[in-house]
Amino acid sequence: MKRPDRDAGKSQILAFAKAWVALAASDCFEAALAELEPNRKVPWSQAFLDELTFDHFGDGQQPRITDPTCVKDLRIEAYEYNDGSGFAVDHDLPLDGKRSDFTVQLDFRKGPAEYLVYLDDIHIL
Repeated sequence: MKRPDRDAGKSQILAFAKAWVALAASDCFEAALAELEPNRKVPWSQAFLDELTFDHFGDGQQPRITDPTCVKDLRIEAYEYNDGSGFAVDHDLPLDGKRSDFTVQLDFRKGPAEYLVYLDDIHIL
C-alpha cells in the first residue's frame, strides 16, 4: 500500500483509509497493521481485535472484517488538525457483511515525504 504524500488532500487520505480496511478484510488484520506505524498506546493484534469484537451481534460468533465497498452507508470522515499537521479519520468498521457499531480511528501525521499513519483506536461510538 502506498501511503499518501505529505501534500495529499482529504480525498487521498480517505482513499487510503478505505483501502486499509479493505486490506484488513481481504488479507488479514495483521497484514493491514504491518502497513502502519506501530501504535503508541495499544499493541493491536488479531487476537486483541477478536477479543474486542467477539459476540458483537449477540450471536456468540466471531465476526470478520468485511470489504467496505460491499457494505452500504458506512460513515467515513476526515478531520484536518488545526495546526495543519495531518488528519484524524473515523471509518465505520464493517463486520460480517454489515455495518457494525465499531469505528476505526486512524491518525495521519505529515512525515518528511509521506504521511505516517497510526491505528489510534477501534471502539464503539
